[in-house]
Amino acid sequence: MTGLSVQTVSVISRELEEEGLIRRGEKRKGKVGQPSVPLQLAADGALFVGLEVEAKKVELILVNFVGDILDRICSTDAQFTPETARKFAFFAAEEMSRRLSQGQSEKISGIGITDALTDTDCWAKTWSLVGTKLGVGPDCPSHFGKEGSCACNAELIFGSEHVPKHFLYIHIGHAVSGGLAIEGHLHQGCTGNAGSIDRFPLEGIDRPSNRLSDMCSLDGLWNSAAAEGTCLNDIWVKTQAWGEFSDPVACWLGDAAPAIAQVVIGANALIDLPCVVIDGPMPKRLRKSIVLKVEEYLADSNPSSPNRPNVVEGSFGPDAVVLGAASLPLSKLFMLDA
Repeated sequence: MTGLSVQTVSVISRELEEEGLIRRGEKRKGKVGQPSVPLQLAADGALFVGLEVEAKKVELILVNFVGDILDRICSTDAQFTPETARKFAFFAAEEMSRRLSQGQSEKISGIGITDALTDTDCWAKTWSLVGTKLGVGPDCPSHFGKEGSCACNAELIFGSEHVPKHFLYIHIGHAVSGGLAIEGHLHQGCTGNAGSIDRFPLEGIDRPSNRLSDMCSLDGLWNSAAAEGTCLNDIWVKTQAWGEFSDPVACWLGDAAPAIAQVVIGANALIDLPCVVIDGPMPKRLRKSIVLKVEEYLADSNPSSPNRPNVVEGSFGPDAVVLGAASLPLSKLFMLDA
């Protein structure tokens, strides 16, 4: 599969084991020959930091090599501006640094950042100071990604093994964002905008705006409910609060599912997708309802299509974006052709 000789694989494996990146599992006895010894990632072999910045949330997490979240500092109590987001992110980094053991601090291999609030190019130098606040020094590499691409990468790196190597990822958050996986790698295109489906124009929509994000995002849900006199502020911080607003949510779902299906049909015509993954910070039952509704619209739109993609739920819900941010340095440092 790799084209490497047994001796070369043995040498590489031994070096990785000495560096603490992999470890030996329990011996497995076979019917013939010596017992085999499986090798697996050492969960504490490397650590990564993820920072998610958006208008209603700033979150910093520490994850290990296999995607377990070891520490989390988050604020959803404010309408953030770039300056207040910077202050909280620096506070969170300093607080997290006090919680780190010496061994953990030495194993932080990079920081991933997704920033939906500011111009990332202008703020890149500012966000790179998070490493200094963490106490890991200014040389700790920082990697930047868009919300949808980050969440897509989380699904690739840490998600279900049943998701194929090619898929379109749709993240329904404050905005609708997307990512594209091809051959098991995050595909970002020439300008980093591959999978940016938020501005996808929709047909047959009798509204002032026919963009996907305006129709299907959680901000779109909030705005449409507010226009009818219902305040949905609690859904941003309390998942259980969704049950109190069944009518506006059902109305939003009725509009969102066919709109998402339009995007899937367009993307599938170009890329021939086997799978579409849908995720976002919402109750699991609502995410499942969206998946089922989108599948229904896809089936109704072209019942004889031989290559209709499977639509499945994502793995991480409200953690998808920030976990994806943390996965960026892992991809850059440890994956081939990342």
